[in-house]
Amino acid sequence: MPNVKIELPAGAGGIGQTVEVDLSAIALPDGYSLNTPEAPAQGFISQAFAEASLKDEMQKRLKGLVDRGKAADDPALVKAILDKHGKGIGVDLDAHRRQWEEESLKPLSQKHEAMLRRLKAAEINEAARKAGVKDEYLDGGDKSFVFYRLSDQVEHDDDLGFVATQGGRRLPGREGRPFASAGDLMETLKRDEGYKSLFREAQPQTGGGSFAGGSKGGGARTFTREEIRGMSPAEFAKNEPEISRAMAAGQVH
Repeated sequence: MPNVKIELPAGAGGIGQTVEVDLSAIALPDGYSLNTPEAPAQGFISQAFAEASLKDEMQKRLKGLVDRGKAADDPALVKAILDKHGKGIGVDLDAHRRQWEEESLKPLSQKHEAMLRRLKAAEINEAARKAGVKDEYLDGGDKSFVFYRLSDQVEHDDDLGFVATQGGRRLPGREGRPFASAGDLMETLKRDEGYKSLFREAQPQTGGGSFAGGSKGGGARTFTREEIRGMSPAEFAKNEPEISRAMAAGQVH
């Protein structure tokens, strides 16, 4: 039996010292055998062998496993998962976009459109009131008759507010405005035969030679201040003599 090296335990008088012992010189009672790390007794294994066996078993069990925290950084693992499961775990961006539009964007857009509708109704109704539209056509906010009749002739501009249109084109503005306001539109409609029933008093018509210089009965032509303000420069120049005579005669109201 070979000699073995034994480290003396505490209290043995040689702490930290290692001694070499001849195992053949040690006499044990019957049924006992000496068990050491380097020379285990029958039925035991050495510590080194046990540690090596445990390490080998752990390596076998951990083979192919990846740390969960680092799994997404392993290209081979990611590819293997996508190849196997593909659509099952993939993210459908189009579906997410549609869901977001339906649950978030659509309600917000509806609220925005409703707010703009109420603001446009208030703009049109107030301009109509100032222009002399009959009261019964102004009640109801965005349910009023005047809004129903004229809402498609006013559009919203993010920079300019509400702008008057006609035939899909914006009307030129007055008083330094680049485009016509709802108020400008009302003043124009007051002289339009198709809209005169909206207003409290019938306005003089501008068509059919009404600026020809006199009435059918031969009397002097009368004008209103609103009518004069609504004239284009060319119309005013053409009718300036008649306007001057009307003003002198007190026939501008």
